[in-house]
Formats: sequence, structure tokens, C-alpha cells
Amino acid sequence: MKLSKKIKKSLKKILGSGKETPKKELKPEVKKTEDKPKEPKKSKKELAREERARKKEERAAHIREGYINRVVELTGWDRENAIAQMDKAKENCGVSYEYYAAWHFYNIDEEHQKEYFTKGHADTLKERFNTDPNTTKIIMNKVAFSKMFDKFLGRAWADNHNVTEEEFKEKFGESCKIIYKPQKSSGGKGIQVFKFDDDSIHDVYETVTKLPEGIIEQFVVQHPEMCKLSVNSVNTIRVVTIRTNKDIPGIEKDKVYIVYCAMRMGTGKNYTDNLHSGGMVAAVDLETGKLLTSGVDFRYNICERHPDTGVEIKGFQIPQFDKIKEMITEAASLTYGYYGWDVAVTVDGPIIIECNTHPGAGILQSPYVHLGKGMKYVADPFLVGTKWETK
Repeated sequence: MKLSKKIKKSLKKILGSGKETPKKELKPEVKKTEDKPKEPKKSKKELAREERARKKEERAAHIREGYINRVVELTGWDRENAIAQMDKAKENCGVSYEYYAAWHFYNIDEEHQKEYFTKGHADTLKERFNTDPNTTKIIMNKVAFSKMFDKFLGRAWADNHNVTEEEFKEKFGESCKIIYKPQKSSGGKGIQVFKFDDDSIHDVYETVTKLPEGIIEQFVVQHPEMCKLSVNSVNTIRVVTIRTNKDIPGIEKDKVYIVYCAMRMGTGKNYTDNLHSGGMVAAVDLETGKLLTSGVDFRYNICERHPDTGVEIKGFQIPQFDKIKEMITEAASLTYGYYGWDVAVTVDGPIIIECNTHPGAGILQSPYVHLGKGMKYVADPFLVGTKWETK
């Protein structure tokens, strides 16, 4: 039977041509590797912050090496042994490398070391009581602090980046002398003093408002008695307080405790009384306001009389001391934490200069190092329940 062309064509489509179609060569399957997500490009601020952190670490390492070398020099130990002894003392009583060298801890036995008030103790107090980050931010910000504690400042002040020339003249025109403090500084660094009259006040305004962010304050004229300790600097009393709202054995909630006081004195032509700026420190009797020790400077030189004024330091009476304690008790009751308040005394009464969120160890212990007297007992009631509790 003959098939029609139409049927043949249909069968071809169904059955194919009969020729083998070449097989496609199978290529090995290649698994695609997932592209790693690109790290976001860092901003200039982030890069600058990392660079500052790197430099800070380098400086810290350099300073630490200096303390190690100092101990090696003083003791004759090799470097490895010096580090081992310094680390052992740190574990024993919390002493830093700095104070190990400065306080000659290599000459003090382990039990006596435990009687000293050290950086480890101060750090523990900070961690235990400074638990509100918002309060810490306020105290560390000079403008925010001045707003919150304006009642206790006793002087005109302004944000140098937020004051008009008219406001500047109104606030400071009569004082003829101001002090500028940069926001990002401590230890008296970056402070500048400006004097002016009616003719130069505009130039001073132009200068100070172009400086880095900070605060401008009316220059404090201290009480004549305080000038006996130093004429150029405003000599301040560091008053350290603790107040807590937590349940801690032996500590009353909401009560302001004045833990200790120290007198800071400037020397030479310095406008500040900070130890790191060439100042001195002496211990203060909490009951009477009299100085209990001679002055001690950053290098632990002992001064029985002030090198500039000749006044005898031990026994000096701080004026208006009861008013100082009253004012600080009131100010500290506005917040919770472990803080160091710096107070100046004027003829009109005491005023707060600033507050520190980490008062440190040196200002309590340093005046007693040459006497071989440890001062940890002062802080013992607030260290109960910590690794530094006296057993």
C-alpha cells in the first residue's frame, strides 16, 4: 500500500529522520561560589576614631614600658622578673604599673601592699556605683553639667559655639577675664585664659568662639586665704562622694557619703592645680578642714611649705569648710555614683568648679606614701562584697 506524501511527512515528524542526533557533550557542573559581601566603606569619622584608638594604645604601651624600665633601674632586676613582680602585686592589691614604680612597691611586703588604696580599688568603686550611663554623660559634658548644677557654680558661663556677641558681652563684659576649657580634655590640658577691656572684647569673642567645642567661664576670684597656697591658680578641694540606690550591705540607700577630701594647690605660673600640670596635693581632715599632711607633687617630692608663697601646708585651715560639705551633700543628692567634686572657695562662699566620674587612687593615697601609711581602710565600707573586701 502506497502512503501518501502527507502521511509520510507526519510519520517523519513522529518517528524522526532515523539519523542519530549528536549527543551534546556534558560539561562538568561548576558550583558557583557565593561572592562574599563587601564590607561597607568606613566613614572618615570611623577611620579617625580607629586611628585615635591605635595611637592611644601605642602611647599606653610606651608609658607602660617606661614604668617597667624604671623598676628595672631602681631594683637591678631583669625585665622579665620586674614584669612578674609588678603583675603579682597587681593581682595581690590592684596596684597599677605607674604606682608600683612611684610608690616603691618593690620595697613593700605583700601584706602591707594590701593596705594601700590602689587603681584596682578605685576602678571597682566606679564599676559598682557609676551604673547610670546618662548621668555619666551629663557629668562628662561640660555644658550639660553646667546646666544641671548651675545653682552651685557661682559664676557666668556659656557654650563657646552657642553664644552671640551680645550675650558674650552681657555675661562677661564686667569680669574682663575669662577661662576657656575644651570639651575633650582633662587634667587641665587645653585651658586658656583671656583678659580684655572694652576695646578688645570683640577680638576675644572672635577668638574663643572659633576654638574647639568647650565652655567659657567667668574667671574665679578665690578667697584671700586660699591665695596663700597659690596666687596664680584657683586652688580646689577635691571632695569624693558616694551615693547609691542599690541594696549593698552596710550602705544606706540614697544617703550621700563624703568618703574623703584632698587639697590641690597650683605652683609657679600655672593656672591649674592638677598634679599632672605641676600642682601638689595634701590630705584634709573631714571634720575640721585642716590639712593633715605636707604637700606632695607628681614626682613625690615633699613640700612642708609652699615653694611660691612659703606658707606652711600641714595645719592650713580651709575657710568655710562646713559650707563646702553642705553644698556638696546637696549637689551629690541630685545623682547617684562615685564622684570627685572640685570646689573653690570665694568670699561669697564655696562654688563647684567641675566633677569627675573617676576620682582615681593617687589623690587619696599619694599624700601618705612617704609616711608608709596605706589608705584603703577609708574605702573599705564600700568594697564589702567585692574581691577587695578586707577579710
